Order: sequence, then C-alpha cells, then structure tokens
Amino acid sequence: MLASSRIEGNGSRERTTIEEATESAGHGEDENVERTESVPSYYRWRVRKQICRPVVGNSVGLLQPAVSINGREYMSVRGQTTYDYLLGISLLLIAITAVFWLFPQVFDPFFDPVSSDQDKMADQLAAEVIETNATTTGERTLNVSTGTFTAKYLAELKDRSGVPDLRKVNLTLRRSGTIEASGGPSEPSGKPLASSVRTVRTTQAGNLDNCTTACDLVVRVW
Repeated sequence: MLASSRIEGNGSRERTTIEEATESAGHGEDENVERTESVPSYYRWRVRKQICRPVVGNSVGLLQPAVSINGREYMSVRGQTTYDYLLGISLLLIAITAVFWLFPQVFDPFFDPVSSDQDKMADQLAAEVIETNATTTGERTLNVSTGTFTAKYLAELKDRSGVPDLRKVNLTLRRSGTIEASGGPSEPSGKPLASSVRTVRTTQAGNLDNCTTACDLVVRVW
C-alpha cells in the first residue's frame, strides 16, 4: 500500500513518500513505480508514466521524452540546435585545414614522397639512354652532344621505355655541379622526384669536352 502525507507550510507543498510497493500484478498499482530511498524525502516523486512525443519548436525534429509527475508533464528539450551543431563542425573543419596548410611538414613522415614505380621508370630511362647512345670504344661511352636531348628524343625515349606520356622527364649531364647538357622540362621546386644517376663519358666527336673523362647522367621523373 502507498501512504501519502501532505505537509502544509510556506506555499502548501505536496510530497509523496513511498512506504512499500506491491511487486505482483493485479493490486491496482502502476508497474512503473520505483523506490527512491537514496533521494531526500521532499524530492521523492511517484512517476506515473513516461511517454515519448515530438517537442514543438524543436529544430532537430527528434522525439524527446516527456515525464508525467503529479499530473504535470515535463519535457527534456535538448539545448543544442542544428545551427549549433553546424557551427561546431565548421569550426572543426577549418581548424584541421589550417593545420594541414600551415604545418605540412608535420605529416611528411607518414607519406612516401616517391613511389617505387617512378624509381623504376627513372632506372629504365637511364638504361635506355646508355644503350641507344653507347659506342664500341668503351663501357658507358656515349656519342651525345648538347643537342641530343631534344623534345623529340625524349618522346621516343619514353615510348621505348614504356613510360606514360603524362610523366615528365628531364635528362642532364653534369660535372662537378655544372650542367653540361640538359633536355626536358624544368624540375619543379619543392616536389619529390624519382631520379637515377649513371656515371658516363662522351666521345671526342661531340662538343662536350668536359665529359670526355666522366660526367653524371641524371634522369629525373615526376
């Protein structure tokens, strides 16, 4: 049985205390009655029912729980609206983008700067240059000049080596840091490139006198 007492004081406040609850069905008591001895007596309420209905004016449009206490229904309306959510997501995306843009070097260790396919292309191109321009006078002696590495020559070289046309190729003969001959587009700055280096020399017939002893053939692909 449920015994209730009414206290008359400042404002005539009604409170309900739960002395005992019937566990078996058929005694006329609500099945949702709960014991709340850990709560102070003046905060003990008997929850009659809990329903769920859409909250009017809620911009989220979700169903919100409504609890009936002593004949009054109290809605637990969420404080966050759709605009608050969108604003928070926008600020988060802006912050992440700013970090990637301002500090790109932080994420460099997690990315492979040059793919293995590009390295293979550079090696194939270097081998093809040596094979097509080699002479019988000595190992890695090339019959080339300053006008050898033309755009037409590079296109034929990529075709023979199986390098896609979309790849950019640069060939350079260099000695002690000085460029003796070069062909192809200029190398982009700040971008990792696949490169292959071979030590070669040129014949006396060409106009590359500084490379008759030794020069570095540098092949770059990007």
